Amino acid sequence: MIESGDLIANERSMGTRRMILVDKNSLAAYNSSRLKLINMKEAAYILGVSKKPFPHIMSAGLISPINSLRQRKNGPVLLRRDDVDQLFVCVTRILKKGSGRGKSSGITFRQAVREASFHGINTGDILKQILSGELTVMSLSTNEIGLNKLCIFCEDLRRLIASKESRNNGEFSIPKAAMVMNIKQEVVYELVRSKLLGSKKKKIGAKQKQVVSNEQIELFQKLYISATELASSLNSSSTHIVRVLAKYKIYPATGSTIDGARKYFFLRCAVDKADLSNDFPTRLAA
Repeated sequence: MIESGDLIANERSMGTRRMILVDKNSLAAYNSSRLKLINMKEAAYILGVSKKPFPHIMSAGLISPINSLRQRKNGPVLLRRDDVDQLFVCVTRILKKGSGRGKSSGITFRQAVREASFHGINTGDILKQILSGELTVMSLSTNEIGLNKLCIFCEDLRRLIASKESRNNGEFSIPKAAMVMNIKQEVVYELVRSKLLGSKKKKIGAKQKQVVSNEQIELFQKLYISATELASSLNSSSTHIVRVLAKYKIYPATGSTIDGARKYFFLRCAVDKADLSNDFPTRLAA
């Protein structure tokens, strides 16, 4: 191998002995070439995912690095190209159950990962569910590369998320709570910051995240009503609602003029006690 030029080496004489020292970089390059080794960034590109979630795929045991933990601390993670290709082939081969379902029932792999991540389900979890047959791959897109070719059956993903939520005892991440409450995520974050909506920190995956329980959402909805909801029921605008309620000395608990929040919320009991028949006679009479 040295004579053929595959390895670079230096010869050193030690008395009557001769020592050949092989260049470390050339040895690494030879091993990479012989074993078709690639780094994590290259593997992520092949699978069409970013480098950030790739460790989840390794944690799920779907691809294993060939170098030891100690070696990975001092250098890049090395993977066999054949292992990466084999995973992709196995996942894209599973098209049995989904072929007869309409396109409207499908969701792209990228969308599935984004939606599932709100519930602590990562890329590795999704791939394992596909390989086990719990998530149906309906079709392959010709406009995408890697795993983003996959079109996944929506109902299967919903079942997976519902199963995860039931194990979480009805606790939702902020994005999921926003979906449940039918308001924007930014509004939920503001309600949590203002302490109007109860929450707690919980470890999801490797991160600490703010979660809201179903009971806390129900309590908030019993206690507070938004100016938007009032405006919709009274065929008015949020600005006019705030102005009218101020006449009755009913002021918002949160909102742009109170704490800079983007949405006004009032105590429901205060609004219920106010007689607004003179201000909205037609609407309330109906």
